[in-house]
Amino acid sequence: MLKALLNKFNGLDDNLKELLSKSSQAFSLQIIGKFAAYLFTVVITRNLGASVWGAFTIAFALLRLVGMIGSLGINTSVIRFISEYRIKNNTQKISSLISKLHSRFCV
Repeated sequence: MLKALLNKFNGLDDNLKELLSKSSQAFSLQIIGKFAAYLFTVVITRNLGASVWGAFTIAFALLRLVGMIGSLGINTSVIRFISEYRIKNNTQKISSLISKLHSRFCV
């Protein structure tokens, strides 16, 4: 059965093979991450108690909220502007945008 599956996989288009390969890797990493998060939860609650886990969860949620507010959609706008500047072949503006982002966020 595994041999038949491998034969079907080898007969696919190279782009589709890459898509399936990379997506299965990403899926596997997601599963490993979820399992690690579960183990982390179990270890913290057993050793330090549920109240410590609750405080950690609230603090983590607040940090994520502050990070989300702090970025204010900059990642989306950077993608938009860089693609616009590439279409216009304006590499000077791309370099300027990247240097401004680097000086602002990579302190």
